[in-house]
Amino acid sequence: ELRAQSESQKEMIQEIRTQTRQESERIMVQVALRCEDTGQLLREAEERWSEEGSQVRIFLQSMDVQIHDCQTALAGSGWGGWPQNSAGREIQEPFPFAGDRAAFMEALEQELEAERITRSERLAEVHDRINREVGDLGRRLEEQRLALSQDISVADRLAEGRQERFLQALDAEKSERCQECQELRAILDSVWKRATCGSAASCSKNDEEFTKKSYYFKYADPEGRGDEFKELVGDAEDINTLYEMVREALGDTVNLRQQIADEHASRTRETSTSRHQLDQMSRQLNTVQALLREVTPSAGAEGMKGTHASGGTPGASNRLRRGKLSASDGEAECLWREEAESSRPDS
Repeated sequence: ELRAQSESQKEMIQEIRTQTRQESERIMVQVALRCEDTGQLLREAEERWSEEGSQVRIFLQSMDVQIHDCQTALAGSGWGGWPQNSAGREIQEPFPFAGDRAAFMEALEQELEAERITRSERLAEVHDRINREVGDLGRRLEEQRLALSQDISVADRLAEGRQERFLQALDAEKSERCQECQELRAILDSVWKRATCGSAASCSKNDEEFTKKSYYFKYADPEGRGDEFKELVGDAEDINTLYEMVREALGDTVNLRQQIADEHASRTRETSTSRHQLDQMSRQLNTVQALLREVTPSAGAEGMKGTHASGGTPGASNRLRRGKLSASDGEAECLWREEAESSRPDS
């Protein structure tokens, strides 16, 4: 029975190790899937933003073409400007509506110049904010990576230490139970031989052998005054003592089995907690890395395309996407803070 219990303990330990390895593999698969999903979402968002920016750029280009056509038409009409008087001032009498057109063109030029300056300032602000956010995200990413590495190393050390202590306790308990079993087997064999002797000669011979190989019971004094020893003679008291020893060994075995079951349940709970924390930390790490990889390059590319498309004027897509970028950065920061709070251990 003790051998069977030892085998069951070994099988239980092997099963715990197998479950731990399977859970680790499953966690890695889930992390990879979440990384792919996040990357797909970010790519779709980038494509959508790029399409909106392209539409705005096309509209601005069409406006530039219309303005250029108007200027070309005015230049080709042979209109050399307003006539001037002797003082060098323009006389605006030939066409009544020409003054309104000139005022409209001048107001349009002023508005375009103001819009150019405003967009340039906003583009510079967006670039400054992106640089600040990238630096902040990089610092937070490094902090999260260091904290995650420390947590993983501490969890590994604790798991290895507990596993080693558990195996040592199992080996010690197994050795102790085997030794007790051997002692009980030897005592029972001696008592059986002594009880089943058929003749006086055999009894005397067995008595001599039993005298040479005497066994003693050790009675521990609970008050600590000293241990008592009693020789095994095979009487009713010795049989009752052996029976009590067997019952005690059985009770210890049941207690050990219960302890092993409790230890297995505790390890299962710890594995589940570690898996949950690792999942949360991996989700945070993937979110920050995706933001660093996707948001910054797309924003820089949008700014460069807008500048070239407008011929020196910053792209209108940066102006229109300024609110979207700000909202995305705020949502990413809130998401990071919420996940950091939820993944913080209670201890």
